[in-house]
Amino acid sequence: MAFFLLWVANRWLSMRIDLLGAFVVFFAGTAVVMSSGVGGIDAGLAGLSLSYALTFTDALLVSSTLPLTILFFSFFTISFLSSFVHVLNS
Repeated sequence: MAFFLLWVANRWLSMRIDLLGAFVVFFAGTAVVMSSGVGGIDAGLAGLSLSYALTFTDALLVSSTLPLTILFFSFFTISFLSSFVHVLNS
């Protein structure tokens, strides 16, 4: 049951972060199209900005889940060590 709840929470977070990333890419694409007129940015810079906008989602997902993963494993380690000490004292 705990694995299912963890999976559901991960999917919920992943969907929200993907939605946020889609908005970032949409607004970056809109900014590129709006500034592509005469005297605007060139194609290489437009592609670079869209590429960075696409990698933003992955960076956001890693930066939001890594601290939670570290926190989860630290609680698991503390629980394991406390039960181990309890067994040794018995």
